[in-house]
Amino acid sequence: MKYPKLESNRRFEFWQKWMVIYSVLGIIFGLVMAFGSTSVLFQSYNQSVSQAFWGEPDLPEAVSKYHPWIFAVLGSSITGWFVCLLFLALYPFKRKERWAYICFIISMLAWAPLDSAFSIYFGIYTEVIFNFGAVLGYAIPLIATYKDFFGK
Repeated sequence: MKYPKLESNRRFEFWQKWMVIYSVLGIIFGLVMAFGSTSVLFQSYNQSVSQAFWGEPDLPEAVSKYHPWIFAVLGSSITGWFVCLLFLALYPFKRKERWAYICFIISMLAWAPLDSAFSIYFGIYTEVIFNFGAVLGYAIPLIATYKDFFGK
């Protein structure tokens, strides 16, 4: 009789750890973005932005001076957001506090639709694809753990 509960706990622990690891990866991504905006890692992304705004594969010289700064600001913000998500996953989510689950949902809903809508408006479709992947990393464990927070 206790086996289903044990399996349920293992399932929950798996998804909770997934969220912790995903948050750490988000922190790393934010730091890489802050310090490596002109690296080969962002070459394709930078080209899509340049193409959308200036119709050229490379950023104009004036913009290339601004670009590392704005990426540093954005990468720092991403890092800070994922630190917050990490602590949510480590403590209140692990304790199955409903507010933490809801906080994950609201955080994704506040960010992804706005970011994606503006990205579509400005023609940066690679950003929309990135957003979808980023949301999916949390959506899967949130769907998988719904019953742990809200029952049937």
